[in-house]
Amino acid sequence: MRLVGPVGATLQAVAGALAIHLLLGLTFTWIISVVTHVDSTPYFSGGTSGTESERAYYSPAVLTTTGFGDLTAAHPVGRALAVLEMVVSQLYLVTVIGVLVGNLAARRMT
Repeated sequence: MRLVGPVGATLQAVAGALAIHLLLGLTFTWIISVVTHVDSTPYFSGGTSGTESERAYYSPAVLTTTGFGDLTAAHPVGRALAVLEMVVSQLYLVTVIGVLVGNLAARRMT
């Protein structure tokens, strides 16, 4: 909220908030990697835990709720993480990004 301040949101604040959203996806990629290394049960429904690049591909698909379908969490913890990632992502987009973009638009109209 300090980024909005008396001047209003700036393009730099919006870009920073979007960068945080991407870091959120990378954080979930890391968490998924930890789960795959701790548990020997296959993480994905294809019977594999995937490679690092596949996990890095899967997380943004979940983060944006796109879900291409080629990788699906089969592990119970994986399904819970997918739901958590989707909910956190959407709440972040609706609250933080929504407020910043709305404030930026209002600032530009004046």
